[in-house]
Amino acid sequence: MVAFDALVEAGLDVNDTPRNSALAQLLQRGGISDLEVDTPLKGALKWSNNNNKKVFVRKLLERGANVSLQSPHGNALGFAIKHSSAEDVRMLLDADKEPHDPTHLLHLAISNERENLVPLLVEMGADVNKRVEGCTALTEVLKQNNIPNVRSLLDLGARIDFSLWQDREAVTNTEWSDDVIERLELLLQAGMDINASDGKENLLLSILAWSHVAHRTSRDVYEYDYKDIVQWAIENGADINQILYQSVFPTILITAASKYEPDTVQYLLEMGADPALQVGFGFGSALVAAAFSGRYHACRFLLRQKGVYANRRHRGFFRNAFYAAVSGHLDYLSMDEDDRRRLVPLDTREVALSESFGKWITGHDKGEEAFPTST
Repeated sequence: MVAFDALVEAGLDVNDTPRNSALAQLLQRGGISDLEVDTPLKGALKWSNNNNKKVFVRKLLERGANVSLQSPHGNALGFAIKHSSAEDVRMLLDADKEPHDPTHLLHLAISNERENLVPLLVEMGADVNKRVEGCTALTEVLKQNNIPNVRSLLDLGARIDFSLWQDREAVTNTEWSDDVIERLELLLQAGMDINASDGKENLLLSILAWSHVAHRTSRDVYEYDYKDIVQWAIENGADINQILYQSVFPTILITAASKYEPDTVQYLLEMGADPALQVGFGFGSALVAAAFSGRYHACRFLLRQKGVYANRRHRGFFRNAFYAAVSGHLDYLSMDEDDRRRLVPLDTREVALSESFGKWITGHDKGEEAFPTST
């Protein structure tokens, strides 16, 4: 403390940014080794002795330390927002003459594991639902699984929007299925629309997609059990037969029949997915999607379901679709998913192919038998 006073009284620049300055070195002797601590004021904020920290900070502010001084790692206010207490933040704000966007500060505060600054920043006027680079403060804290901040934001009016992929993935993309359910329970209490979609994907599909990724990349495949999450979602109002009008895979069952293993199809059927549901666009039924994608076991399984009468009701439609899968697109089926994506976006190719299926449907309605040719 004596050395600190001596340096300051000697007239050293309290806004000196080099890490090798005399004042910065003194402050770093308290165990500070973080590269982000590149100004004396940041060093004082991270001083290990909390009793001395307030004295150091006040002394620097009295000597003219600039709260908004930009260094290679940001300014002291941003540093305090991410690492310090509400009391420290208030002290800096009171000393700073420059205006600050409280919503921007709110997004910085999301990473503060020491203290919940949400109430303080909302009191200052932060908009809890404003998006920064597509994300709200709520989606950011969900990604970090910071449940206290999630509760604070929800209590202060933050809302989730499952029609946006950022919001869906913020909830579903985690290592533990229990975390997803905990998040969904909080969001349900806050009035979320569990069936909101963007016309191409909904919450249930995001759960299924992330489960597929998790099982491919995780050593412990039991950490993320999509079945528990799907069951919870359906019990709390999710529509397992929701039609997505902008997708070539219009239902979750059609998607599963095309892309996932037969046990996934079986589970969805057990949870109430309708195997006989058909629409007039995209791959209009689970059976057609399974046939096109070469999911032969899924085809056999679906054909045994009540209400699926492929050959009688569709005049050979299933045979034509099956022929397309086996004969017309063996090159497509022989590739793994990564190769397909590198060759051409899946949606682009699937849209073109689904249009072909639509033409076959028209032909079958007229009593015609049309066999597709290779493309």
